[in-house]
Amino acid sequence: MEKIGKENQQILLDLAAINQDRVDGYRTAIGILEKDSDAELIARFEEYMQQAQQFKSTLISLALHAEAERPNNQESGRMPWVIVAGNEDGACPSRASLLDICIQEELECKKVYQLSLKNLEQVDESVTHILKSQSEAQETLLRELQAIQNPTSPEES
Repeated sequence: MEKIGKENQQILLDLAAINQDRVDGYRTAIGILEKDSDAELIARFEEYMQQAQQFKSTLISLALHAEAERPNNQESGRMPWVIVAGNEDGACPSRASLLDICIQEELECKKVYQLSLKNLEQVDESVTHILKSQSEAQETLLRELQAIQNPTSPEES
């Protein structure tokens, strides 16, 4: 693989950081959900965490394999999810509230992937293919979340 340059490397590292935020966000949401009544949703969130972890690992590998100089642990790509485990009354967010948060965060992630693909300078076609593939998988996940939130809505094909 050819050298991708510092700007492209930073885009890849930013996307890796965002995927770590996805892992952390779903982990927090799982901790809030009811283990018995939300078992199916917990299983989905665990799948989404695994996907985000795989994406992160791939992106870091691409960024480090590029032989470009690694930035000094910059946190510019971080978008930590805002999930509060309890409000002032000690009540945890409802299942519906957690789904709303996850959908909003995934919408932001979608925007970042789209912007990254637009801003990525000339790179090896395999890098672009990987990012497009991750972006498509993330959009599928977003549609799944929206379907869980609105189960009566007909699915668009």
